[in-house]
Amino acid sequence: MYLSQAGEAFITYCRTGLQDIEAGITSALRTSTAPIEKVTLGITCFNTQRCLSSVLQPYRQQNPNVHIQISECLPNALVRGLEKQAIDLAVFSLPVPVETLQLEILYEEPLIPVAASVHPLAALSKVAWSDICRYPLILSRQKNGFGIRAVVENLYHSHHSAIDSVVEVSGDQPLRQLILSGYGISFVPLSQFQKDLEEGLLIAIQPPELSLTHQVAIATHPKHALSPAAEGLIETMLKRCSSPDHLIRYTPKPPAISPFLTS
Repeated sequence: MYLSQAGEAFITYCRTGLQDIEAGITSALRTSTAPIEKVTLGITCFNTQRCLSSVLQPYRQQNPNVHIQISECLPNALVRGLEKQAIDLAVFSLPVPVETLQLEILYEEPLIPVAASVHPLAALSKVAWSDICRYPLILSRQKNGFGIRAVVENLYHSHHSAIDSVVEVSGDQPLRQLILSGYGISFVPLSQFQKDLEEGLLIAIQPPELSLTHQVAIATHPKHALSPAAEGLIETMLKRCSSPDHLIRYTPKPPAISPFLTS
């Protein structure tokens, strides 16, 4: 996938707009007479959609003098940030094989295997595990034992299946583009890719006997005291994100092509 002429024209305005917003934030912080507090939130690519979209606006309304700095990193980098106090709190996909951190469950949702609508599995009326494990696996780059990667590796091990081919990518957008290309399959949180499922760009290929859960937790380091602003952010996150969402449903639509992309 690459940008069409329309996409190239559009992205120029996007970059200019983002630069203006950043300059405006900096100017506002410099001229404000109220004391500014800062909270650094660490997050992985699979937790942005549900967490940030429902948390930042209400928190900002209640705490206008708090500057939130968001750092999207791989899980091992978030652990180092918590240990060195470079990050106040972090949001992880479980499991997190680090005993020194304090973890509190934030929310749970389905973790589903998906493929592009052009993938051979899309033509099958019923998909079995033996069909899934035949195709290359696309995963977000993570250290062993962390998050979704650990869940998927344990799943293959429990089915006595070898992972013959793995493509690792950094970030959810490269992951999404590779899945949409039809190269292989992936296991993703439903909230992160729900729009693509609804529009028919991706399909769920979940066998009836397969049921996985994506667990997400807030992590802090017990040796480092949190500021009132950081504690307030945790409270808002727990309030906004912890409601059960196991029954998320979607209605597939015909595949759609963005006017800004050409294949």
